[in-house]
Amino acid sequence: MTDSNQKTQAPLAAGLPGAAAIDRLGEQVKMGHQAWMERLQEMQAIETEFTKELMATRDPSAALKVCNRWITKRLELLTADSKAFTGFWMDIVMAAAGGAQTSTPPKSKGEEA
Repeated sequence: MTDSNQKTQAPLAAGLPGAAAIDRLGEQVKMGHQAWMERLQEMQAIETEFTKELMATRDPSAALKVCNRWITKRLELLTADSKAFTGFWMDIVMAAAGGAQTSTPPKSKGEEA
């Protein structure tokens, strides 16, 4: 074997994923990306709804209530996104190590839980 052949085969011998595993990882990343894009669209719709409601408000106390609801919703979304992000990357790490998937990408607004 030549030195270049030994170098290219060494990672496979060291336990790194083969072509099929890399394809699966690529699919997982693609699915995660799609779920994230759907989530961003959902967040944009929520932001638009709160903005319209806030712009229509003339009373400072009503505006404060809208802002408080918006902050609460943002914190809920942040918590859910943090959990989904952690689960997604744990799945990637497990798949790269040859393990099973532990969670699913976050569901969009229109999907059933």
